[in-house]
Amino acid sequence: MKIKAGDIIKVSRKNKKNYQYGLYIGQEEVIYYLETLEIKGRVTKTSLEDFRKKNGIIEVVDFPATREGRSTVVKSEEFMKKKNLISEGTWPEWFISQFDEYVLSTIWDTIQRAKSRLDKMEEPVFNNGEHFVWWCKVELKRKEKKEGKLDEFFNPSTPLARFPLSKKPLPVK
Repeated sequence: MKIKAGDIIKVSRKNKKNYQYGLYIGQEEVIYYLETLEIKGRVTKTSLEDFRKKNGIIEVVDFPATREGRSTVVKSEEFMKKKNLISEGTWPEWFISQFDEYVLSTIWDTIQRAKSRLDKMEEPVFNNGEHFVWWCKVELKRKEKKEGKLDEFFNPSTPLARFPLSKKPLPVK
């Protein structure tokens, strides 16, 4: 498996039920959201080897393809076809069900978004590592950005982020 800069990666945690997510930025480095009993949430950088050691086998998350060097509009159905990206009853399934189209950022933009949060204590902007890497990679279309909807989806203090894991998506106002 070849990991490329801009890839979202995940590794099984010890309990094998959850994953730790990170963004591979190249040169054997990963940026990820760290939360422990002592740390309430900080974006940090580590080596690929340390990221793997702490957690296990690395998988590259299979996002829809983008056009080389350009942000790409992707229909929500394309996300739903990716087996290791969307699982039934998960946050990504719910998130993708909220709009018809999304914008996948360029590799450079994805990495820059991650770097912009490095070593910052989140208050809480992201609920977990999965939310963080999606925030780095996926943008809403211009209309939804203007309406301020992006922050609603990634902030766990809003009702939208604390959704029930049901098959019916919550309505977006």
